[in-house]
Amino acid sequence: MKALLKTAILSTVAAFSFSSQAVVITFGGVNPGDGSFLTSALTPTNEINPALGIFNETFDDGQGGCAVNSAAQGIEVSGNYWLAEGLSPGLAAPPANDTTCYAAGPASLSSIASENSVTIDWTNFLATNLPGKKINYLGLYWGSIDGYNDITFYSKGVAINIASINGSALNKTQLNGADILQFGGNSGDQSNPSTNRYVNLFFGEDEQFDKLVFTSSSYAFEIDNLVIQVAGVDRTVSAPGTIALFGFALAAFGWSRRRA
Repeated sequence: MKALLKTAILSTVAAFSFSSQAVVITFGGVNPGDGSFLTSALTPTNEINPALGIFNETFDDGQGGCAVNSAAQGIEVSGNYWLAEGLSPGLAAPPANDTTCYAAGPASLSSIASENSVTIDWTNFLATNLPGKKINYLGLYWGSIDGYNDITFYSKGVAINIASINGSALNKTQLNGADILQFGGNSGDQSNPSTNRYVNLFFGEDEQFDKLVFTSSSYAFEIDNLVIQVAGVDRTVSAPGTIALFGFALAAFGWSRRRA
């Protein structure tokens, strides 16, 4: 029985260690009922909730048009992108079943790789509103995922090394579309649910970020309903599985005491 208890406790410690050193990825969102089909479960109606450190970008102006609505929050979005609605053959396709505005890039393909990027920067926003804090969650509806789509995360101007995703070693600073597709889906499919996913990324303490850069070497990188959560504002959201494993350890401890 002591061996079981020891194993449970070690499993819990390992889970907490993993959550602080690696990115945990899950798939699945909720339908906000606004035509965009999928958004984060943290904001099921696509509402901004500053009290919980939750901010989102829907690329809709609220009046039937397209706009970068996070600009009003002081979040900086720049680079080679455009806002679209519906299918643009050869250029972009909306995430499956999304009838609202979405972002796509590049707007015009350049032979210079660095010019095919889009930057979303929360640095000034965090410094002004939540000084000293960084982001520990990113959710996005990623449409027709391609192997040539990349995301690079930064903290104070330095690219963050992503050690692993769900135990699959990466040890690189770019999260590639192929890294997501390894969990299912075919590159570029415009309708397959496995290739049009709401992707949730939970960042450990060593990976928390304040800026990200989307890059695509061809047409296109399509996203909608981009949601972040700022670490330390609400501590109730944790990497999936951690709480369950902790509960298992406590249960095992109680069982061992009853059996003693």
